[in-house]
Amino acid sequence: MYKVFAFILMLIPYIALAEEAGHGGGPDVRGFVWRLITFAVFVFIVVKLLKNPLKKLLINRTDEIKKLIDEATKAREEAEVELTNYKHKLETMEQELEMMKKRAFEAIETEKEQILQDAEKNIEKLKKFAENLIESEVAKAKQELKEKTVELAMKLTEEKLDVSLDKAAKEKLTREYIKKLLEVQN
Repeated sequence: MYKVFAFILMLIPYIALAEEAGHGGGPDVRGFVWRLITFAVFVFIVVKLLKNPLKKLLINRTDEIKKLIDEATKAREEAEVELTNYKHKLETMEQELEMMKKRAFEAIETEKEQILQDAEKNIEKLKKFAENLIESEVAKAKQELKEKTVELAMKLTEEKLDVSLDKAAKEKLTREYIKKLLEVQN
């Protein structure tokens, strides 16, 4: 309100000079006073009529601005909290990813070692199996060789003697020959 009156007081000299220039004569103080009174009444009426609505409008607008500022501040704080949470989650996920990689490489190495050990065991089993098979085949061949040798010896003996031997004599000769063969082998 004081600002309006201060503004009017500042306008008085300009209004007075404008009146003086318009009449070409001396100052028209009476017209000036009436104009000043009319202007003051006009300003008073405008101020009285618009004071409360303008005040309410400004208060409402101020409240709306404060509310918007509060909401924006709250939203910013929530966004910062979410950003911090996401950063933390990202760091955690990166650490988990590194741990998963590490575990996968360890599992691969373990599996590789297990496969190599299994392969070595299988190779050893195959070697033992082959050795056993060879030994059994050698033993079988030796046995067959002995039998064939005995048979041939019997035939040769029979041919040399050109005599038919009875069963008891054949067995005796066979035993003696086998005994000699065993002594020669050892």
